[in-house]
Amino acid sequence: MAEVLRRCSRESDFAARYGGEEFTMILPHADVDEARRVAERIRGQVADLSAVEPGLTVTISVGIAAFPDHADDTDGILGAADAALLSAKAHGRNCVYTSGDDGPAAALAGQTPLAGLARRFAARAGFSTQETDALATAVQTFEAAGTAAGLRVVGSGSAGDAPAPPTPPVDHLFAALLYGTERWDGAGYPEGLRGESIPRVARAFAVLRAYVRDSVSGGASLRAESGRRFDPRMVNRFLAFLGEEASRWNPLDGVADGRG
Repeated sequence: MAEVLRRCSRESDFAARYGGEEFTMILPHADVDEARRVAERIRGQVADLSAVEPGLTVTISVGIAAFPDHADDTDGILGAADAALLSAKAHGRNCVYTSGDDGPAAALAGQTPLAGLARRFAARAGFSTQETDALATAVQTFEAAGTAAGLRVVGSGSAGDAPAPPTPPVDHLFAALLYGTERWDGAGYPEGLRGESIPRVARAFAVLRAYVRDSVSGGASLRAESGRRFDPRMVNRFLAFLGEEASRWNPLDGVADGRG
């Protein structure tokens, strides 16, 4: 992956690992069209990695945002690229999306049962509408992404571009996706945030992801890691919520069990 990014970038470009399987590129003085050309070149060369070893399949989804076309500050431009990446994953992966092609709402159109569970939990926990939408979208992104890689491409726009109106705020979605790997005890990443300094939508996202991975054992790791990895109050709220849901709904396959 690193070699593909090097081959496809110019001397003035910056490429970095952004998360577990995500990367970011900054393309100074590149407009949206140039960023798309770079992104498609990367996507094609990543797909060629599948020929390296029999049975190996490698694809990448790419989200593009340009300054100042899609946002006028650092968080906004990264958030816009995240939203575009989300759309690329929601539309089958192995494709390139630009901010504004669909926006975060695209992933909500075919909402999964787990995303619906996230929505109901957020409403029960008193989250705002924006936080609820962000949590459901983050969960659906997690489901859609699987083990596929993701790439954000951030272009600076051409020198003569006039500022365009920014995209709708994606602060809560950005917070969930960026800080969902932080830990309650401060031992997480990317910034080592601790306790309530972690945005609550990110704390909820961490709990929901762990629940998916630990569903067979009924949330044993949530209980074991409460107070260390996870917000203990968020864990208690979520487990109590699950208890209420269990009488009428299987959250992972979306099938009502006929008891309520």
